[in-house]
Amino acid sequence: MKDSGWKKKLVLLALCLGLLLIAVNSPGIFRLPPLTPAKVECLGGEDLSAPVFSLPDVNGQKVDLRSFKGQVIVLEFWATWCGPCREAIPVLDQLSRKYRDQGVAVIGISLDRKEPREVKKFLDSLGVEYVN
Repeated sequence: MKDSGWKKKLVLLALCLGLLLIAVNSPGIFRLPPLTPAKVECLGGEDLSAPVFSLPDVNGQKVDLRSFKGQVIVLEFWATWCGPCREAIPVLDQLSRKYRDQGVAVIGISLDRKEPREVKKFLDSLGVEYVN
């Protein structure tokens, strides 16, 4: 009997699916490249200041964007149910720890509809230090 090649196709398909699963589940596949100093210039010399706003943090304390004047601000809009957000949080925490003394502030803004104490519990479980 002659093999129609379906076994080879099935093995190839299984191999591709296996590689895809390994790639998706590999920690670090979504790691950000290391930061390098860069000069930022505004188009046309315009002042591109962020709008001023304030929100309560997970401890109920008011966080005012004006208190970060003169710093580079990384705003992260995230939620506990968001997979990519959950992957980004440890990376942003590393970024915050590494560059906070060099004028970089990371601020997380949770889009969760949960109680702030639940969001805080989630962040505490990850050891997050940046403002949320």
